[in-house]
Amino acid sequence: MSDRNLYAKAVIWDKWKYVREIITGIVVDWTQVFFRIKGAVITSGLTPTQNLYAEARDVRDLMSTAFKTIMGTDKVKDVKYLSGAALPNWTAVRAAMDDLFTTKKVTDMTLYFIAHGNTNLMNLGGTTFYANQLRSYILEHSSKRFLIIIESCHSGSWLEGLKSDGVIPSNVEIIITTTTATKGAYPDWDSAGGAVDYNPDDMYVEWSGDFLQKLAYYTSDAHWPEVTAYAAAKSIDSLPALFYKCYTAIKGVTPSSTSWTLTERSAAGSIQEPMRYITWTP
Repeated sequence: MSDRNLYAKAVIWDKWKYVREIITGIVVDWTQVFFRIKGAVITSGLTPTQNLYAEARDVRDLMSTAFKTIMGTDKVKDVKYLSGAALPNWTAVRAAMDDLFTTKKVTDMTLYFIAHGNTNLMNLGGTTFYANQLRSYILEHSSKRFLIIIESCHSGSWLEGLKSDGVIPSNVEIIITTTTATKGAYPDWDSAGGAVDYNPDDMYVEWSGDFLQKLAYYTSDAHWPEVTAYAAAKSIDSLPALFYKCYTAIKGVTPSSTSWTLTERSAAGSIQEPMRYITWTP
């Protein structure tokens, strides 16, 4: 992990609406940077008739590109609306995970969801997907590790809804919800209450756009060592460390004034508040 060549490949946010790879030196297979086999299912549950469909579609596509760069194209599955295809529902998400576990021998599964949501549920492809369905799947796959990001209104409720006998399953390493159980999640805002977004070149969805930019920052040649140092200090894998570093950097020291998520700042009414669960002491 001390070899500088391991830090050579980065995911760089581009203001012209795409994520691109920047190679600085030798091309590195990121799957060799992490100790376990990483995979991801990147899901948008929205369909064209639903509000904010385009924003969710576009930020999901950027997220998918970022994770394919980090994990390898063959280890990331897309679940999204496609005309004439099966709807992006829980059945599709579960099938995608099953395939990655079976054919790619994935050990650590990242799940990213963007959807309309309410308490302990979200709408996937016009059907209701409940927190207890995901909890059951996680418990059935106790030898796998799960990292979960939920971008939806009321997503903080899943921090309770995923509990079994009062605790999060032990094979869940990190959960990031983009707001609390009672607050909303929002598309991209660049100004509110006389304040401006600290990163106005983010796009489509407020928190997810921030997260993509921080992914670019921490997977860069200059800053990847910060991730590995944190992972070593906490005796955790680099992937949850990466997610946590992104999460805390977005919030800043005093989120009501420092957050990159403008809707979390008091100037915008503090109408959004990202939350997290982790297995280690920060």
